[in-house]
Amino acid sequence: MKRFVSVLSAVITVFLLLSSAAYASGNTQSTSYTYTYSINGKVEISQDAYLPSAVYLDLGLSDPRDLYIAGEELFIADKGNKRILVVNLADESVRTVGEGTLNQPTGVSADNDGRIYVADYGNGEAYRFDKDGNLEFTFKKPETPNFGKNEGFKPTKITHADDGGVYIVSEGTTAGIIHMNGTGDFLGYFASNEVSVNIFEKLQDFFLTAEQKKSFLKRTPPSFGNIFRGPDGLIYTINKGNNVNIKKHSINGLNMFASKKFNIPLFDPADIFVTGDGRIYVLQGDGRIFEFTNDADLICMFGGNSNKTDRVGLFEVPAGIAVDNSDNIYVLDSQKGAIQVFEPTPIQSDIHKALIDYNNGRYSESKKLFSEVLVYNSSSFLAHLYMGRLYMQETEYEMAIKHFRISKVKPEYSTAYWEIRNIWLQENMAAILMILILAAVFIYVIKLIDRKKGIFDPIRRKKDELLKSRLMFDIANVKYAMFHPIDNAYDVKVNTRGSVIAASIIYVLVFILLVLKQVGSGFIFSVDIMRYSIIYTLLGFVVIVGLLIMSNYLVSSLHDGNGTVRSLYIGIAYSFSPALLIMPFVILISNFATMNEAFFIAATDTFIISWCAVNAVLTIMELHEYDFMPTVGNLLMTLFLMIVIILAASMLYLFVKQIWDFVYELITEVLLRAKA
Repeated sequence: MKRFVSVLSAVITVFLLLSSAAYASGNTQSTSYTYTYSINGKVEISQDAYLPSAVYLDLGLSDPRDLYIAGEELFIADKGNKRILVVNLADESVRTVGEGTLNQPTGVSADNDGRIYVADYGNGEAYRFDKDGNLEFTFKKPETPNFGKNEGFKPTKITHADDGGVYIVSEGTTAGIIHMNGTGDFLGYFASNEVSVNIFEKLQDFFLTAEQKKSFLKRTPPSFGNIFRGPDGLIYTINKGNNVNIKKHSINGLNMFASKKFNIPLFDPADIFVTGDGRIYVLQGDGRIFEFTNDADLICMFGGNSNKTDRVGLFEVPAGIAVDNSDNIYVLDSQKGAIQVFEPTPIQSDIHKALIDYNNGRYSESKKLFSEVLVYNSSSFLAHLYMGRLYMQETEYEMAIKHFRISKVKPEYSTAYWEIRNIWLQENMAAILMILILAAVFIYVIKLIDRKKGIFDPIRRKKDELLKSRLMFDIANVKYAMFHPIDNAYDVKVNTRGSVIAASIIYVLVFILLVLKQVGSGFIFSVDIMRYSIIYTLLGFVVIVGLLIMSNYLVSSLHDGNGTVRSLYIGIAYSFSPALLIMPFVILISNFATMNEAFFIAATDTFIISWCAVNAVLTIMELHEYDFMPTVGNLLMTLFLMIVIILAASMLYLFVKQIWDFVYELITEVLLRAKA
């Protein structure tokens, strides 16, 4: 019944042998690379996590669609043969369930009592069988008004509830997962998906009436692709389509992973399975297998598509995935009617044990295992993440913060840093207060002496001499411009304040602050310097400021504005005065802040931006000698013109790129033909 296939080498093509001979699975090697998420923020090749160990070939499957393991039994939704095939993994015996009842079973599940649940797409029904395979109950389409009169009922996937009820994924149903109790009563839609709306669609919502939206906008939420009830009693789902993520639903249907930052998105997922210790497995339509922790952090991924070959470890049309109590993975190939089995490597078993030890409070054992993982793979994101968590449990915050910084996990870094900061403040609070008091007394005494002796008079005279220079005066003018934008704009207009050189220096200083804000803030508030591009920042800054000045000048020229390009260039520069004078302190404070102070940092940033924007509006109003409402109209037209220019430039870029690609390909083809 069970055929074992030997894998000769990673570089030799291995074929599934359909003959009657059985081959021992010795000297097994992986036929695909294993990848894991690294501290570099990329998915990188790592040690093999799973190796092909066996293949079930002669089960007589026909277009199988789903796979499930409960205890020592493997359940297969054998659609083409209109049955559920049950394989005992201990003695390899086989039995069937549902013959004569089922039509097109596409989903199967089983509960702790051995009852079997089946989604039958062909019959448009779902079924519950007892542990011996006898039909207990048939779940039919709900007739209650809250289900929806025109709603279809075509079950494709299913999982069980505590009371013998079911959660059903139905084809074409976008309202959510159908929840029915053990007697078939419809309890409502569980965990509905939301419709994502882009900026263009938001503009449509703004301009279209309710009737027009109903007629022209056909928005539907994404459909659920598969469902699984975890050992914790919670429901796990994955949507159909690309760029989707795992969802873990609370008892009221909310996605507990909604705020989770996933390392890698999923594309066309086919099935999901959750082990007894909470690890999550996802099978993609392209044959790749993903393993996640119970917190949905990527452990590894491997596998792939066989591209119509018969290589062990790869798949033609993967349809289902399940994991037994020994962490062996079973993958169902619908096209080949076969099940491939993968066994974990020793290092992968160590990772599993380390995760289990951590979740059960055996921190020293878990720490030892993760330390060994780092010996083999020092760039492992997962190992550094859990080493940080383990050091947190041991209150070794300095070591914890080291690993969190390496793994770039800012929320947990913030928690560790808060502990370190709190301990330091408790130990040094008396000294800090004493220093502050002494500093205040020192400043008071120095001011008192200065009033009597004038010890700072030489410095003041030097300052006055410097300000006699027009350039230095114009640069120092930022403080005046910050609080008196209208008066400053008037002075710029009549050429008593400001110059092109001074404005250029201000723009350079603002750009430097913009860069420092992104890479010089504290670790929690800065971007990854390895992924940061100062060129893109420079281009963005120059394009936005340049477009603002030129677009505003062109618009105002058509509406009797008196501002010139020179005055706008200088006036807009002075509008950044609040950023120049306040932002350095924000950057400095952010190096000592945690996420508990993130609101303060964000609020200060918003305040600075708003202040700069108000100063820019008042400056433009004064330079063009507009009233308030004409200024608003002028700015709206300026914004519109900026968008038009950006769109036109993008289209021109794409047009030129296409021409270049065509010419390049043409020249390459000519050269190749010439060589031939």
